[in-house]
Amino acid sequence: METKKYVRILKAPYRSIWYADKIGRIFPSLGTWENAYKVDSPDRALYIRKEDAEVIVTENRKAAVGERVLITDTGDPQAYENGKEYEVRQINSNGVSVSGRSLALFHNEYEVIVNNEVKNEEADEMKPTITKQQAEAIEELRINYSDEGILRSYTNDSLTVGENNCRCLYELDLLMLAAALVNGYEVEKTPEEKMREYHRSLVCDMDRALSYEEEGNYRSAIEAVEETLNLLGIEIEGVNA
Repeated sequence: METKKYVRILKAPYRSIWYADKIGRIFPSLGTWENAYKVDSPDRALYIRKEDAEVIVTENRKAAVGERVLITDTGDPQAYENGKEYEVRQINSNGVSVSGRSLALFHNEYEVIVNNEVKNEEADEMKPTITKQQAEAIEELRINYSDEGILRSYTNDSLTVGENNCRCLYELDLLMLAAALVNGYEVEKTPEEKMREYHRSLVCDMDRALSYEEEGNYRSAIEAVEETLNLLGIEIEGVNA
């Protein structure tokens, strides 16, 4: 069964961005570009910051009782808008009835939700963020120890690698270390990496601005970042160096 993806807008960072008045709306997904979702709008392809949206994956088929459906082609926008979600209570001859309200949907008005990427990420097993030093210590320990052996050494207060002491791992509690070993981990970005990423996102947003006002807001933010770094005597490649 072929799946489709939609991007639902959850919030907007400020009133001048193009989707500020479209909270709750859905748009067909065209993929991603850096830190943004690319969507198909009636006018042209546009971009939405990832932190402002969620991705909903659907299948275009008849729903079963208990499944959730996404309205994608409403026949009555005043009663139920595109982007609304409902749980199917009953299957009818031409459609479905939903839970929570007196509403019947034709089969061609909805698609079946099979996955919500944002909600699934939140429901995933814990994948902690650790420092680069802690990540290097774990991988070096794994050369000589199993994950179980690493945890045993941790509890015995005897974590070492060659001549280097892995005391940095004791900045993690036992549960977090176990989660990093079992579920994997994310390496924390350095302040320079965070600033470079933020600066790049501002530049990208400015390039995609749909009005002079919006472009000016981004340009002012970019100049403020660069001027602040210059005043502090900090040079970051790709930002102000």
